[in-house]
Amino acid sequence: MSADEAPLRLLVVDDDEVDRKVVVRALEQMSPVPEIFESTIAKGAEQGLLEASFDCVLLDYRLPDGPSTDFITYLREHAPRAALIVLTRQEDESAAVELMKAGAADYIPKDALEPARLGRAVESAVALRRARLGPARVKLERDQYASRLERFVARVPELVGARTLDALAERIAALACEVLDATGSAVCLRIQDQSLAAHKGAQGSALSEWLTTAVGQDAGGKARTPDASDSLERLMGRDGNEHGALGVRWGAGTELAARKQLLGQLAVLGSLCIDNLVRYEATSRAVRARDEMMAVVSHDLRTPLNNIRLGASVLREAVDDKARSIIERVERNVTLMTRLVDDLVNTLRIESGSSSFGSGSKERTS
Repeated sequence: MSADEAPLRLLVVDDDEVDRKVVVRALEQMSPVPEIFESTIAKGAEQGLLEASFDCVLLDYRLPDGPSTDFITYLREHAPRAALIVLTRQEDESAAVELMKAGAADYIPKDALEPARLGRAVESAVALRRARLGPARVKLERDQYASRLERFVARVPELVGARTLDALAERIAALACEVLDATGSAVCLRIQDQSLAAHKGAQGSALSEWLTTAVGQDAGGKARTPDASDSLERLMGRDGNEHGALGVRWGAGTELAARKQLLGQLAVLGSLCIDNLVRYEATSRAVRARDEMMAVVSHDLRTPLNNIRLGASVLREAVDDKARSIIERVERNVTLMTRLVDDLVNTLRIESGSSSFGSGSKERTS
């Protein structure tokens, strides 16, 4: 394996602490140094295989909790991508051959355990396992990606339908956990001096605390960088301004690159929804301000018009015919102006979708 490849993840299962430490020290001589996990019994290793993704398992032939063959069967069913190497003593070599027939890639006597040999055996077993599973793994990852993408698309209306930034942040965080299988997710926004945060999953709270310090920092990163298991996506507006950040903490699992790709798409979609909500709220505030102003204006226009109409009706009885014709012209224009004010109020009522806009104005001016 070349030095620029990711280190292997190895699991050593041996109930003898001395033997286990010898194996671990030998494995640490590999380059790059692998990630090494230990278990004393097969039952504990079974749980580890479910929670993590290992490239190779090094298994002691003799375990206190059952025959190794049972564990090999379990391994092939629940961790098909992991290679298996059996560690034996001299008297167990004949039985180890049977284990290889059951699915082990190699066996190594403990009394002939050399770092170079063990390293080569691990790399060969991993390479062989990957070669055998190559086409099947590609199909599996393609099917998993298609399934995630289908679930992602099905949840898009939830984001688009959010009517507040708080609700949108919660839905983005939930979607990251439920569709991308992250152990934690967090969304932190800072918009117009308003800070909002939402998180989901077992690790979401800690991630949210870190993101709160990161939001608002420049892309160069004055805030500390995320852990190796974290991914951070900036939420950028169409105008280039940063709205906040979306972060996830990945659990064990395959096709991480595909999940990160979907995370990027989620960040883009979330950014667009945030942009739309910001504009929607700004427009709504402007419309409310306009409606309030026009309600006041319509009320203030009705009052003098009603006074003019009342004064004209009083004067009509006290003037000659020539003056009365002028008063009638004034009344016609007052009626026209009143109708224009009513049309304005009705237009605003229709635009705002309100049946009560401007209601009671006649009562206020009567």
